[in-house]
Amino acid sequence: MACLPRNESFRFLEVGCYPGTYMWYFRKYFGYQVSGLEYVDWCAAAVEQSFADFEVPVEVFQEDLFSIRSNFLKRRFDVVFSRGFVEHFHDTKMLLKCHAELCRPGGYVVILIPNHAGIYGRIMKLVAPEKHEMHNLMDIEQLFEGADMAGVVPVSRGSAGRAGFWNTCLYETVKPKGRFWYTLVRGACWLLEPGARLLPRSKALSPNIYLVARVP
Repeated sequence: MACLPRNESFRFLEVGCYPGTYMWYFRKYFGYQVSGLEYVDWCAAAVEQSFADFEVPVEVFQEDLFSIRSNFLKRRFDVVFSRGFVEHFHDTKMLLKCHAELCRPGGYVVILIPNHAGIYGRIMKLVAPEKHEMHNLMDIEQLFEGADMAGVVPVSRGSAGRAGFWNTCLYETVKPKGRFWYTLVRGACWLLEPGARLLPRSKALSPNIYLVARVP
C-alpha cells in the first residue's frame, strides 16, 4: 500500500472497524484522522473505548453500510478501507460501489481480504467446510474485475503478508479437541511458518490480497 500518501489532513474510514487495529495502523504510519463504521453496537463501543483509553480522537458510526440513514457520510472521506469484509458477499461490484460512495472524488478505496483462492482456502474447506461456504473465495483478478465494474480505477493490487495459517480456521477447529492436538498442530505450523516466510510474497503463500483504487 505504498501508493497511499501520508497526509495528516486525510480523513480515513474503516468499514467493519472492530477491533480497531487497522485504524491505529493508518493513524500511526499515515497520519490519518481515523473513523470507523460498525454495525454491531458492542463492537462500536469497544473501538471507541480503545481510543478513549489513550485520549486519541476518533469517530465511530454505528450504521449499516447498506442502509446508512444519513447523507453526511457520503463523499466525506479521503480513504475508505475494509479488511475481511468484502469476501463475505458475492456481489463484489455492489460492495465496492458502497465503499466508493463514502469516498470523495479523487480519494482512495482500499480492500484487504484473506487469500482463500489457493492453499489456505483448500485447508479451510477441509477443516471447516461450513465456514468455507460463507466466503466468496475470490482471487486478485476477480477483485480487480469487480473494481472495474464498480467504476473505480485500480492503482495497485497484489499479495500481502508472509505465509501463515491463521486464516484457515485450522486452530479454531483443533482447539476443542483438546490441548494435546491443539499443541501438536499449532507447534507444527509454527515450525513451518518461519521458513515459509523467507519465500517472496505470492498468490500461493501470502495470506492476504489487496486492491487500492481511486474514485473518479
